Amino acid sequence: MVTLSAQQAGGRTRAISSRQEALEKYYKNPNFCKYCGEMIRVKNGEKIAQVRIRKFCNRSCAAKFNNPLTKIAHLCPVCGKEISPKAITCRQHQESKYIELGNTRTKGELFVKRNGYQSARSTIRKHAYKVFENNNKPKKCVNCGYDKYIDVAHIKSVASFDDSATLGEINNINNLVGLCPNCHWEFDNGMLKL
Repeated sequence: MVTLSAQQAGGRTRAISSRQEALEKYYKNPNFCKYCGEMIRVKNGEKIAQVRIRKFCNRSCAAKFNNPLTKIAHLCPVCGKEISPKAITCRQHQESKYIELGNTRTKGELFVKRNGYQSARSTIRKHAYKVFENNNKPKKCVNCGYDKYIDVAHIKSVASFDDSATLGEINNINNLVGLCPNCHWEFDNGMLKL
């Protein structure tokens, strides 16, 4: 059995009592968060000297206080709903504007404006998903019926359209079909006929 000497027990006891005194002294005159006004509490194991330096109760309050973009409330110009500072409109109106833009933007324009092939294809794919989501076609694979996840596939491939074709023509709902990833791959590689 290990026994502590009187000197060791006294040191630990002294440390505990001095921490208690320091905590009581801190809570008589505590720091308050500059953003929310809450009292800044001492966490377990945290030194009271470190807490005295802190000006915010957490990182979230510090970010809200120091970031001027979060102070300004932005509203959607169409419906007046509150939106993030970087957004131009709310998500609902952004999607409808995105679909409208697709009706006027041509494939050739898109491939010139975008830095690369992949970026242009990504824009076409996103537009196709928006058109498909906003339509009443069944959200399942038309071949096998799988409904956990579907890809939106083009019946007539994007490559077969001229550069003068608009995104609205390429992503016409009659040219889009929902397929599971396996059936989509088979369709693109000529193993599946719709």
